[in-house]
Amino acid sequence: MKKLAITCALLSGMVVSQVWADAASDLKSRLDKVSSFHASFTQKVTDGSGNAVQDGQGDLWVKRPNLFNWHMTQPDESVLVSDGKTLWFYNPFVEQATATWLKDATSNTPFMLIARNQSSDWQQYNIKQNGDDFVLTPKSGQRQPQAVHDQRRSGRHYPSVQRRRAG
Repeated sequence: MKKLAITCALLSGMVVSQVWADAASDLKSRLDKVSSFHASFTQKVTDGSGNAVQDGQGDLWVKRPNLFNWHMTQPDESVLVSDGKTLWFYNPFVEQATATWLKDATSNTPFMLIARNQSSDWQQYNIKQNGDDFVLTPKSGQRQPQAVHDQRRSGRHYPSVQRRRAG
């Protein structure tokens, strides 16, 4: 009986690992088909219970690798632009721009799976899938879970990212 329980425990661990691997492979495969896109987006930041903390909207332009323009229009306007090496953040309200190295500013964020899609980025997340929705949980425990939704229209992929805060 102990042998059966141990075998079942080992097999269930292998199945869970395989499910995570399949979800990561599926998401990576979908993102590999996207070299550039534009999307108008809505963003919902939620707490650990799923309650909305902040809603936002804007436009996003991405050309892989590492070129993007994230223009948040609501609730407050801000612009995040990358030329592939430098990340520029502009806040029109205070008329202030900040520049940092892209490689230093983008560690451990699932957005880089969309913008950059390097193997090292994929190693930072456990990924679960439910249809076209993917939940990415950082392995480091430093960041909150993220959701990536792959919306298809006219046969094209339009990925989006949702942040969640633990409450």
